[in-house]
Amino acid sequence: KAIDGIDGWFSDSVNRSSKADLVNNTLIPLLNEYFEYFDTCNQELRTWQAVLPFIDNIGLLKNIANHRDDILKEENKFLLSNTSKLLSDIIRLDNNSDISFIYEKIGSKIKYIMIDEFQDTSLLNWKTLSPLVLESLDNNQRNVIVGDVKQSIYRWRNGDWRILNNIDKGITYEESSSNPRIPNIETLKTNYRTDKNIVEFNNNLFSQGLNLLCDNIEELDKERINQIKGVFSDATQETKPNSPQSGSIRMQLLVGKKGSFEERILDTLKQEIDYHLGKGYSPKDIAILLRTNDQVSIVAEYLSSQNYNIVSDMAFSYMYSQSIRLIIDALKYINNKENTVSLFNLKRYIYKDDKPLQSIDESQKIPQELEWIAKKEILRKPLFDLSVYVIKQLQLDKDANELSFITSFLDQVQEYTKNNSSNLTAFLTYWEEDLQTKKIIINDDYEGIRLLSIHKSKGLEFPVVIIPYANWKFSSEAELWLKENRLDSSIPTLLSKKSSLNNSFYHQEYLDEQLQQFVDNLNLLYVALTRPKHSLSIIGQLSENKDGIDLKHIDNISKYLYIALKKQLQQETNPEGDTQYAYYLESDKQINEELENRPSTTQQLNNSTTQQTNIFKITPNSIPLQSSFLDSQIKYSQTRQAKEFIGALKNDEKEESSPRQKGIILHNLLSKINTKQDIEKTIDTSVQKGEISLKEKDYYKSIVEQMLSTEQASVWFSPGYKILNEIDIIVKEEGQITTKRPDRLMITKDNEIILVDYKFAKTKKNINEYSSQIKNYEQLIKQIGFSKIQSYLWFVDFTETQISSEIVEVK
Repeated sequence: KAIDGIDGWFSDSVNRSSKADLVNNTLIPLLNEYFEYFDTCNQELRTWQAVLPFIDNIGLLKNIANHRDDILKEENKFLLSNTSKLLSDIIRLDNNSDISFIYEKIGSKIKYIMIDEFQDTSLLNWKTLSPLVLESLDNNQRNVIVGDVKQSIYRWRNGDWRILNNIDKGITYEESSSNPRIPNIETLKTNYRTDKNIVEFNNNLFSQGLNLLCDNIEELDKERINQIKGVFSDATQETKPNSPQSGSIRMQLLVGKKGSFEERILDTLKQEIDYHLGKGYSPKDIAILLRTNDQVSIVAEYLSSQNYNIVSDMAFSYMYSQSIRLIIDALKYINNKENTVSLFNLKRYIYKDDKPLQSIDESQKIPQELEWIAKKEILRKPLFDLSVYVIKQLQLDKDANELSFITSFLDQVQEYTKNNSSNLTAFLTYWEEDLQTKKIIINDDYEGIRLLSIHKSKGLEFPVVIIPYANWKFSSEAELWLKENRLDSSIPTLLSKKSSLNNSFYHQEYLDEQLQQFVDNLNLLYVALTRPKHSLSIIGQLSENKDGIDLKHIDNISKYLYIALKKQLQQETNPEGDTQYAYYLESDKQINEELENRPSTTQQLNNSTTQQTNIFKITPNSIPLQSSFLDSQIKYSQTRQAKEFIGALKNDEKEESSPRQKGIILHNLLSKINTKQDIEKTIDTSVQKGEISLKEKDYYKSIVEQMLSTEQASVWFSPGYKILNEIDIIVKEEGQITTKRPDRLMITKDNEIILVDYKFAKTKKNINEYSSQIKNYEQLIKQIGFSKIQSYLWFVDFTETQISSEIVEVK
């Protein structure tokens, strides 16, 4: 009062004239200055009060970011989410580099550009793309941008609806642009998907109903409220010409005290499902749209308990399969025998007993049916084989309903072992952090009720849509990252969006976030309500207090629906005495005709076969999966040579090798040596393969070197020959295909053949037999086309201290 003038400074009995100059010229200006200073200090105080609680969080986030960057650098990896920023940094327009040539080069090759789902484009992406669009326009090309501001629901992915909302001002993002390139805007008014009653319901809700909502918004100023109205300025749609008055709408707003709705919502949901099934819809015609994943969990669990078949990301996740959970419990217990919870889960499955765990001591007792799980040797099995072993022991493969989960899980195990070790602890960590949330791929024709979030429903359509939790709030607390720091501090600003920010330095940012949240949540409602083709069911909730329904603040979707349709709502009371406001608009004529005329699956297949004109096109057909789990033990056969080589190897390294065993090893070494330069490498390789021991290495090396030290052998094992060791010669004898294999065949530059056959630890008393054998080789080679052939037998004998070597020519 004192700041308004002199009257506030004195009582009526005081002579004011003598003090008027003092008050007007000194005191009132001082008071004004004081209040201005107070407001400034108060704003700064409230700003610090909002910022300080998050100071520690900023430091922690910075450390996490640094650690993440170190890991990425160490592993030479790059986050895909940083791609847009990387591109923007490379070609951004404010880095004093001329990058126009990039767009000129690309623009000269691309004639037409179409950007779909433009309402979800981020400002960063648009800064990167808009120069390309401009370059295309400069080349007189046509470009198309497609989007709907009302369906912008991905702000958490940096989608910015304001880009499309302001596109009528020009496609360039610079406010000072002298040539903004105003596009031609064409609004598609006709809705070809949805029945007429539902279209008209939505038209009313987002036109007249939205005006009522905007009149009740107290948090925003007029300018921001007008922005909300602008987003939905083209929400009114038309139906296709000559559309019948068809389509069903069922809305029930449950009334009760806060916290008393959960059971009623689920009961009402079941009634709505049964209602539509009774109308002739199949389960796969029905989609239940939910705001959060927590709600998806609640509804999935409830419908499963009521024996409905459901389809959802959650329902087909590995973690929700009983068989997969049992496999993981078995692996956990095998890995850690102290894991009594996993053991109890296995026991409960064996005994089909749902009684609670009585005591840890009792839970540690392993029943006879599970004795296999305590065997130490199963830990030696590879991860994949161990998983199959667990499946067979628990007989999980006998449940046909779980086979899809089991086979898919084994695929995941096999894929994991390709890039990782079979370490069981590491795999269980991978399960907890990643694998359990993955889902199996199912056939689109699976007969089940669809459960999905509103975000995932975008772009889809369903004959029937049910929205059971239509009560999400328009505004909530959220963390705000602020680029501009208005405090005397170099610390980045992170704070929580609260009403107290109204009196802080971040008042405008608070109002902007309020606007964004209002648009986000109205857009979610719009997306949900435009998914159905024939029938829409809405279940909301209105909290009441002693004075009735609280409508002072229209802060959630249910209240919005109530005020928008208040005149058309009818109050109902169920047998339990619960109150609800309902809106029903039924028209089943067209729906019944469609259901009656819908062909069966067999008819659909027959029709597709009849109408098919492309004989090479294959119509997909569902075939039930047949699976079986066979013994993983490997069965194999050995050649005679392999049996001889392996059987002749010594079983105990302490035993001295026999002359025959030494001969086999030397024969194997010489078969891999072409020239003397190969000796060292060949013997090292044999040691690595375990064919000879490390302590035998020098012994065999000395024998081979002595063999090749003679004049004739030295010539044979020098460069200049084409060498064929252990080469197969395939012949037909008495109607049978057989193979002959000379030890060493050398082809000279003159196309002459030198044949050598090794005879280790053998005497010359059987030389006639050996000569006959090598002569047989000669005849076969002559049949191939060689005429000049020299044949030799190479006798080698040895003791621990000396070696004898003799080469005999066979004529």
